[in-house]
Amino acid sequence: MSFCKFCGFCLVVLTFHFANAAGMNLGIITVIFNFCCITDSVVFYFVFNEKLSKSQLIGSGVLLLSAVFIAQKPSPKSDSAINSYGRFPGETEKVYLDRIEKIEADHY
Repeated sequence: MSFCKFCGFCLVVLTFHFANAAGMNLGIITVIFNFCCITDSVVFYFVFNEKLSKSQLIGSGVLLLSAVFIAQKPSPKSDSAINSYGRFPGETEKVYLDRIEKIEADHY
């Protein structure tokens, strides 16, 4: 059992490594891992006739909603995008915003 847990841990580390290399938001990986509770709920409903309580359904809904919010791309003209990139000396506002849009397009 310890060997299986170690292999699972190694696969989780590799998942985060490849997601980071792809430039993904690492928060979405954690949410994807938590989707197993939803698939398990569906399987257990049909195979073992188990039903979820209201609080469990609400928790699953919040999990889905958080995945949607995390997966949203930020607008290149949003304050967080503008503040995260430095401005070159003598750069006009239009050139600066065009450069940010190109960086964001290349990133996604």
